[in-house]
Amino acid sequence: MRHAGVNDCIEIRLPPLALYALFGGAVAESNREAVNLLDVAPHETTRLLDHLRAARPWNERLAAVDRFLAREFCESKRRIPGELAWAWDAMDRSYGQTSIRALAARIGWSDRHFTKQFRAYFGVAPKAAARRLRFSHAFHMISDTTGEFGAIAASAGFSDQSHMTREFQEFAGSSPRALRMARFDDLPGIPAGVLLNS
Repeated sequence: MRHAGVNDCIEIRLPPLALYALFGGAVAESNREAVNLLDVAPHETTRLLDHLRAARPWNERLAAVDRFLAREFCESKRRIPGELAWAWDAMDRSYGQTSIRALAARIGWSDRHFTKQFRAYFGVAPKAAARRLRFSHAFHMISDTTGEFGAIAASAGFSDQSHMTREFQEFAGSSPRALRMARFDDLPGIPAGVLLNS
């Protein structure tokens, strides 16, 4: 994000099943563009923003987010079909290294039907989701360990280190080395200056 001046943010990481329950299929995976929740759920998002603006201490802001999520989950009737929830869990547990064809066969669906249903509920094709899961796994290993990049690439399911580097450029706009150097042990996130200059 870029902004002029002071900006307070709360990052909420939601698994795809929870995201669908909250916003349906309106939120699709995008590597470049952020989804504006005011476009997706204007009433609910406006209500949350009003609560956040009114709350000053961070514990009150975080409590407002908790109340918002609990209320929206409770009121939501949207659920992902069990077959797709199972498939997502299998992909997530394998960090995107499960065969998409094998998942479809296990459910008893054709590859085409599986891809169509997966995209309808998750907003992204299964192969794109698997790429993201592999990247996330590698990103966490690079951030949390001092392991060699080649070994991390192999563990995360990339064909080699250069393949992993290309995926990092695609998803993070930076190399694995630059991201590792930019991390702080005691602070979340990565300084924007590092990413802009990498």
